[in-house]
Amino acid sequence: MFVFNLQRNLTSAKHPAFWGLPTSSVDWCEVNYEVTEYVAEYYNTLSSFAMAAVGLLGIVMHPWAERRFHVAFLATVAVGLGSVAFHGTLWKFSQALDEVPMLYSALAFAYIGLCERIDFSASGRRMLAAGLALHAVFTTLLVTLSEGPYQFLLFHLSFGTAQTFALAQAIMVYRDRRARLARSAAAQAPLVCDGGEMGHGDTAGDIAGGGKMARELGRAAAGPHARHRTRAAGAHGGDSDGDSDGGRIVHGGGRDRGAAASAGDGHGGRDAAVWAFERGLAAYAGAFACWLADMLLCEALNPAYAGAVLPANPQLHAWWHVLVSAGLYNMALLTIAARADALRGPGAARLGFWLRVLPYGAHKTVK
Repeated sequence: MFVFNLQRNLTSAKHPAFWGLPTSSVDWCEVNYEVTEYVAEYYNTLSSFAMAAVGLLGIVMHPWAERRFHVAFLATVAVGLGSVAFHGTLWKFSQALDEVPMLYSALAFAYIGLCERIDFSASGRRMLAAGLALHAVFTTLLVTLSEGPYQFLLFHLSFGTAQTFALAQAIMVYRDRRARLARSAAAQAPLVCDGGEMGHGDTAGDIAGGGKMARELGRAAAGPHARHRTRAAGAHGGDSDGDSDGGRIVHGGGRDRGAAASAGDGHGGRDAAVWAFERGLAAYAGAFACWLADMLLCEALNPAYAGAVLPANPQLHAWWHVLVSAGLYNMALLTIAARADALRGPGAARLGFWLRVLPYGAHKTVK
């Protein structure tokens, strides 16, 4: 049975409420002060550090990234620390420390996605940043000056809209990257001429005009977006035709050997950044399912209620924190890879693994 209840006020009798009665607009499914008197929602507070850790990793593991990425990851750190304050106290003020940075983080990642997809001029980027900043100010006032159920509704409408828009931009970057990889793989396939099969390595001496024709068809298959990135590669000493000493991404049967040389294949020979995004999207979907279940099914999941069907609270809101952190970080790797390719030429992006576990975006010089 679905029950929408913002103020459950599940407080344990084991410990006194150090921070007093909740003043926030929402009190989640976890029993308050069940573990210690100093933390209202213990597991929700503990899991909030995952978001702060992800933001720190985004900054530390990508020192070469542009300021826009560092701003987005710094906002993510603020989200995590604000969430610690919110779930630890259940105060209205600390709730704002959690929710306002969430809005800023979503808008920062929306800016990153837009700038990756659209070739703005410098003045265009400044206007976009100013517009998003004004939106941030408006939504901040909207969220912090409202109270009760209206505050909950206004925040989730504001944040949900911004987050959906940012996610849509990231999905379109993902779509564009997959399409570019498919076109590039098709361009590497053997061509058939009147005289038989012609590979891309054939020269004019082997087949009259064959090498030039292969290169021109390769450019046509890659499309204008790839030609724009090729110019960026040339600015950094890249080679616009062919591959040289393994520096370029070489596609054969869909295998991205440029990324594989440094980080291994993504999964099943796929592009590593694409695989990371798909993994992050799955984690994000699982996180949202946990959030909904914790909000709507608490009476059935938490044994503090007489009708619960589980022997222990699964702490789904805490799992929301963990899964959304993992999803955000993995999805961000795609835009980091796309930016590395844009700045240093197609094939510059690579995916490394710190201690063979933690993925991070890096780049190499395309020759």
